[in-house]
Amino acid sequence: MAENTRALVLSGGGTDAELRIILDVRPGFATAPLAAAGLIVGYAVAVATGSRPLGGLVLGACGLVCIATWLRRDGRRTATLLTIAGLAAFALSHVIGLIIGPWPAVLLAAAGTGVLTWRVSDSRHVNLKRLAAAIRAGS
Repeated sequence: MAENTRALVLSGGGTDAELRIILDVRPGFATAPLAAAGLIVGYAVAVATGSRPLGGLVLGACGLVCIATWLRRDGRRTATLLTIAGLAAFALSHVIGLIIGPWPAVLLAAAGTGVLTWRVSDSRHVNLKRLAAAIRAGS
């Protein structure tokens, strides 16, 4: 297995069957856009489908990728801090939504989560020059 890849092994209660989930966690992966997008897209899916659990599934999937990345490159303390901050932003968006409306509240929560995630984690790991070059090469 490559050095920058983490394998999570979930074992089924003493059976021989194992489910292996490989997460390709690159140290330079920017989690801020994913954390913000999880809130926005999760809410959009919930509104579009009328299914809050489906929106929660989208939010949870984005969150799990972020958590796995933070654990690998920043450690448990930072991962816990950012997870709590993301959950708080999610909860506060519901309260703020009563005052300013749901979409503005979700966008505000996503912006706050993205900025905090960038400041606490991504800014120490993401090479902006390399990221900009990759974006230019892709377009």
